Amino acid sequence: MRQISDPKDFGRVAVLMGGTSSEREVSLNSGGNVLDALRSQGVQAEPVDGIPALIEALGERRFDRVFNILHGHHGGGEDGVLQGLLDALGVPYTGSGVLGSALSMDKIRTKQVWMALGLPTPRYARIDKGILGDTALPSIRIVPAGEYYDYHAKYISDETQYVCPGLSGEAEAEIRALCLRAFEAAGCSGWSRVDVMRDAAGKFWLLEVNTAPGMTSHSLVPKAAQQTGIDFPTLCWRILETSFKEGRPR
Repeated sequence: MRQISDPKDFGRVAVLMGGTSSEREVSLNSGGNVLDALRSQGVQAEPVDGIPALIEALGERRFDRVFNILHGHHGGGEDGVLQGLLDALGVPYTGSGVLGSALSMDKIRTKQVWMALGLPTPRYARIDKGILGDTALPSIRIVPAGEYYDYHAKYISDETQYVCPGLSGEAEAEIRALCLRAFEAAGCSGWSRVDVMRDAAGKFWLLEVNTAPGMTSHSLVPKAAQQTGIDFPTLCWRILETSFKEGRPR
């Protein structure tokens, strides 16, 4: 059920995409889809490519809030730096805040928090160089055509199968509850995607949290939302609604 009924309540929305991380092209793809979806519902949304351009636009008071669809770090906007900037400027934005974003980008510290709380996650070695609000969307089981779920299988191939929900009965309820706990334990808010592996014995193992997951035609969050009757434009609306939250400026 929508919390906001009038698109004017969102004001002028910057759809922040692109950036300078290695995931720039995927972010541009996601951002274009989000932009079209918001505009189709009457939201006054405009694209902004990267953090420097956003800083300039906010300095000119051209936007009231930000839909963050940047991916990665080092200019990707998913590591807490952008979130700290927007908090300092008093600008509302989608997704997790500084803590959730920064912690989730640091995969080892995220695992350490989970381990401290007794949440299941595989052991790790350091190698040198779904979620929407408080609702856990259905799980998705990924079945690549080849042996591995590599970049081609994830972003390009149309042969990769996405089974949603990926499980049934108690197993599906268990994985949703686990993902929600992991999401909350990492200090996340708004929306995220929690990645999980299941071993041969049926035990779940937490891998990571993505605080600004993809929104392309191959992305998992839109697929899971569609399974619950939430189409892409509505999903984007719901995510944008999460920028109205306690502790964040309206």
